[in-house]
Amino acid sequence: MPHVPFHPSALKRQRQNRKRQARNKARKSRVRHAVAAALEAIGKGDAQAAEQAVRAATRELHKGASKG
Repeated sequence: MPHVPFHPSALKRQRQNRKRQARNKARKSRVRHAVAAALEAIGKGDAQAAEQAVRAATRELHKGASKG
């Protein structure tokens, strides 16, 4: 059974942690999908599409790194 906080500051901390967890999960998912799309585009051999996909993946990686 998960811990259920009672103290107001513990309740607030739990809310903050849930928000951060959701934000981080979405960010990591975006990065993973962008990298997978870039690898797929590279595998197909279309240079122009691969270049765009790599740029998009690089942008997402940099955004993810800057956010921690």
